[in-house]
Amino acid sequence: MEEMSSNLEYNKKTCSVENLDRFSYLQNELIDEIIKHLPIRDAVKTSLLSRSWKYRWRSTPNLIFDAAASINSKKGIIEDTELVTIVNNVLLLHEGMVSNFTIYKYLEGGCSDVDKWIAFVSLKNTLTHLVLVLKRSDSYLVPTCLCTCQNLHELKLGGCELRLSSQFNGFSRLNFLKLTGVNITSGTIESLVMKSPLFLCLKIWKCKSLTSLNINSPNLRKFVIKGACESLKFQNTPKLVYAGIRIWPPGLFPSTSFRLEEALGRLDEIQQIFIDYPFTELSPINTAREGLQGTYSHLKSVTLCVNFEDSKQILAVLCLCRSAPYLKELDIFAAHNRKNALLYEEDFWTERSQEAENIFTHLKFVRARFKGVQHELGFVQFILLNSLVLENLTIKWSKFFTDDYIDKILQFKRASPEVKVTFSRLVHDELYENSIEYISTIGSVKL
Repeated sequence: MEEMSSNLEYNKKTCSVENLDRFSYLQNELIDEIIKHLPIRDAVKTSLLSRSWKYRWRSTPNLIFDAAASINSKKGIIEDTELVTIVNNVLLLHEGMVSNFTIYKYLEGGCSDVDKWIAFVSLKNTLTHLVLVLKRSDSYLVPTCLCTCQNLHELKLGGCELRLSSQFNGFSRLNFLKLTGVNITSGTIESLVMKSPLFLCLKIWKCKSLTSLNINSPNLRKFVIKGACESLKFQNTPKLVYAGIRIWPPGLFPSTSFRLEEALGRLDEIQQIFIDYPFTELSPINTAREGLQGTYSHLKSVTLCVNFEDSKQILAVLCLCRSAPYLKELDIFAAHNRKNALLYEEDFWTERSQEAENIFTHLKFVRARFKGVQHELGFVQFILLNSLVLENLTIKWSKFFTDDYIDKILQFKRASPEVKVTFSRLVHDELYENSIEYISTIGSVKL
């Protein structure tokens, strides 16, 4: 009995020790996989777990220095000089390949040490993901050795300046590029995109020095731009499925309009379009009854910002809809610009609301955010009259949208017997915030 009791006590102690040290029994492959998904600050700390974890982080292919790593729980925000020392020490001790090197809002600005880091990882010849996003500075010039990273698949730059040498031949495997607050010329972007044949996704966010931007990328699938840019044209993008556009000329507000037919060109595969700024219009030769020069048979979702006191912009919307026979979703953000108020024709909707044209044969969902302008009613009447299979019409309105407007809308003739019309009020700045949120996401289109 005493022997049995002794064995039982021994087994309890053994189990207790094994439970406490269970990390030591993990396979090396599993340890490496865990460390690979950790920011470098946490990866280094794993050396304290047990003997089998000690220094395993030295061979991790992912070196991630993010904003969280720049804050100490006791000291608060760490100075750049100390942060630079940390990176230097990690790179000194690191062994093996590097596939992901990330400096994301880790430093306030760039320095000569950053040049050395990029040179170090570029020599590895295994780098596939590079992120260099500085907090505030845009004066740091990215070193030319970046161009030697020919295995890059994903590149994200922010708060820096990018120039390309005349000998630059492109990135042979790059398929994703995001530029945020980068000082870069239109020519540099055009050269980078055109010389990188496997490009799939391009995001340009509040970059400086952009003028006329022509996109020439035969395999590009998604494109998003927000910021100052004088003009935009899709020169050669036959596989583009999503375009999110919010641009304006340099200065406080747009001085010229966005020529829809010049910008879109022949986007035969386009599925989703978001155009927020500047306001859309057509060339004088086009009318709403003619449509655009091309037919967008794959276009299913359209989001536009429209000034309903400018008939040119309304014509552009109708023209695009006529050229998209399979359109299913239409989102309209109403804008208001009194400078264009005289451009509106008082009888614009009179003829168009007399007889149904049935141009929306597949349209099912319409979401409108209105300012309360009288001419918005004509647009709603036109939609209801010409949408054969419409299921939901959702209208959000500002304080200027009166109950009289709602009564009129409910009396409009409807081509679809199944349509449900709902109303709700816009909260403060919801119109703007929804617009930003929409363009911040790339959409649901799969590559």
